Amino acid sequence: MKKRLYISILITTVICISTIIYSGTDALINTAPLWPPFIAIILALITRDVIISLFTGVWAGAVIALKPSGVADLIKSLAIGFFNALDTYILKSVADSDHVSIILFTLLIGGTVGVISSSGGLEGFVSVIAKKVSSRIKAQISAWLLGMAVFFDDYTNCLIVGNMMRPIFDRFRISREKLSFIVDTTAAPVSSLFLVSTWIGFEIGLISEAMKALNIPMDAYAIFLSSIPYRFYVIIVLLFIPLLIFMKREFGAMFQAEERAVTKNQPLRPGSKPLGETDISLKAKPQQRSAILAILPILILIFAVIVSLIGTGINNLNGKEKTISNILGSANSYKALLWASLASSLAAISAVIFSKALTFKDAIDSWISGIKSMLMAVIVLSLAWAIGGITKELKTAEYVIAILSSHVSSWFLPAAIFVSAALISFATGTSWGTMAILFPIAIPLAHKISLASGFPAGDVSLIYITSGAVLSGSVFGDHCSPISDTTILSSIGSCVDHIDHVNTQLYYAVFVAIICLLFGYIPAGFGINPWILNAVSLFAIFLIMLKIGKKIQEGNNV
Repeated sequence: MKKRLYISILITTVICISTIIYSGTDALINTAPLWPPFIAIILALITRDVIISLFTGVWAGAVIALKPSGVADLIKSLAIGFFNALDTYILKSVADSDHVSIILFTLLIGGTVGVISSSGGLEGFVSVIAKKVSSRIKAQISAWLLGMAVFFDDYTNCLIVGNMMRPIFDRFRISREKLSFIVDTTAAPVSSLFLVSTWIGFEIGLISEAMKALNIPMDAYAIFLSSIPYRFYVIIVLLFIPLLIFMKREFGAMFQAEERAVTKNQPLRPGSKPLGETDISLKAKPQQRSAILAILPILILIFAVIVSLIGTGINNLNGKEKTISNILGSANSYKALLWASLASSLAAISAVIFSKALTFKDAIDSWISGIKSMLMAVIVLSLAWAIGGITKELKTAEYVIAILSSHVSSWFLPAAIFVSAALISFATGTSWGTMAILFPIAIPLAHKISLASGFPAGDVSLIYITSGAVLSGSVFGDHCSPISDTTILSSIGSCVDHIDHVNTQLYYAVFVAIICLLFGYIPAGFGINPWILNAVSLFAIFLIMLKIGKKIQEGNNV
């Protein structure tokens, strides 16, 4: 641990001093907005220690915020920034009410998982599913389908699918990295695409505000629907999973992880540090281990989220028409998640006590153990949010936009917006924040370029494409970023080393994004039908996978 800390400090210091020596302080100041996420991400990949890497990124941001001038001032700022990282930025990240809601939601879900694990509920669930799932393909498809089914919220998706399918994947020698990839890919992409989710109100609200600013009398919901075919990355990456599963081909770091799991029966990399608890003691007797003890709390969680979203949405309508879009747009998703996770914990405790699978004391002890298992996850989330706060203060997003959005033609606009959204989301770790930043810029820009390029009056097709590029690019960057909350929660739910998850997922996400850029957003700028482009992109992936994908010899016992 100390060695990694020293490496992180040394690399950060050397980079800062070298930049000042060779390019002057102006170079350090001009590129400052990119440094905190860059340092955190690079160090995480080098040291494989996510906590030290994230803290170093926060520290670097705190130093930059002090605006040091010269080497002597930099050394002083390094000392002051070290403490500011904690008492200013990390403290601010955990003091945010929305962040506290997510922390409590994560802890309560951890408690629920602790109870159903100790009671044998997960073991019972595995026994039931195992009768239907008889191969690696069926196990992976089951996880994909479950992820598609939990479409209403990405946070809930990450924790439910990972925890429910983890024992199944272990039984069929499927790596935790593959599970976390499926979980992460069916979290934000699904929630951002489906018409009933915690995302839709936010997305429609942003589109609506941008259209009002332009005085264009178009329904935001209609624009949202029209943008769906242009969400190339979201659509293709969701279809990429079953294609990958049925082709039985992998490449990059995922191939190594899957080969390890199959040939050595090691779902986790030896020496890895999984987020979350992987081994909760089983206290119930064999005859009391029922699948209903796992299924009931999860069903109550899902039902409570949906009811709470509708309830808070109706309560906050303030005279608006009772439509699905208005209700979801007015809903308080954070309260809904809190209420639902509490209801799920109470249901889990009540069920095990009523069935006599656990005593009241054992149930509470298991619940507390499950909460304790989420401590590492809470630390990682808090540090990731702290970096997000620093990037906002340093205006990282505006810096990226200024570089990429100048002098863009109509045919290249969708591709430029997709890349901009991806870079901003990757650097800041938030897709919602990226959308909030880009929509007020991208839609007016698309409208202006449409008029300048001689588009027919009333033709808003470029707005549809641009909206799809913002939404899709934001999801892609968030999907890849090590400091994204959904990426972290996917690691938690799957109980996998966070950097292992990021390393293996990055190959696939970037691969799909490049295909979508080349065969989707660039030709879409020339007006080609988006559904044709989706089909071409998927076919291109199929052909490339035949060339670069390698099959793993599964053997007879898997």
